[in-house]
Amino acid sequence: MREEEDVLTAVRAGADYLGFVVGVPSSPRNLSLEMAQRLMERVPNCVSKVVVTVKTGPDIGEMLSFMLSALGPDVVQLHGRKLSIPTSIRQSFAEVKFTGALSIRDESCLAEGLALSKVFDGIHADSCLNGPSGGTGNTHDWKLSARVRDLIDPTPLTLAGGLSPDNVAKAIRVVRPFIVDVSTGVERSPGVKDHDKIFEFVKRAKEVSLS
Repeated sequence: MREEEDVLTAVRAGADYLGFVVGVPSSPRNLSLEMAQRLMERVPNCVSKVVVTVKTGPDIGEMLSFMLSALGPDVVQLHGRKLSIPTSIRQSFAEVKFTGALSIRDESCLAEGLALSKVFDGIHADSCLNGPSGGTGNTHDWKLSARVRDLIDPTPLTLAGGLSPDNVAKAIRVVRPFIVDVSTGVERSPGVKDHDKIFEFVKRAKEVSLS
């Protein structure tokens, strides 16, 4: 989310989680701390607020502590390599859930996903091209993501990567994720949301029956 109207539209559409990219200057969706605060204040209590950020150094404790204190998210979606959550952060922000991003490249992601599931409250399965930060707008092998989901159970899996109103129903049937995550697939251009696509994405995702 980058605009207040995007936030309000997603809430009206029935989204359960809203994401805010913070501390990632390379992203067209990046927000300053002040912008993120303003937008997150518009999110009702019935919708979870997710801060999406990237681990940029070996010690992320100070960065996370500052961000969490300022923004008060329900969830942190953390991208990068060699991910971990400092014990001090866990103790100070016990109410926050942490999701670790997993790049679905090949079968090596199975062991990596299992290891991450021992550290994080959830796993974010995303496509990856040349970096660790996701947001590629490209799909990956959903059958591989489904294997990760089975392997890490009961840790919940979020499916991302190239999802759109056109393919989200199929993706849900194949992977059976706990959450589907979309950004590029509901945009007119990088960082600019298409409100009709937001409504259509949520509608099609929630219409899927897995029984």
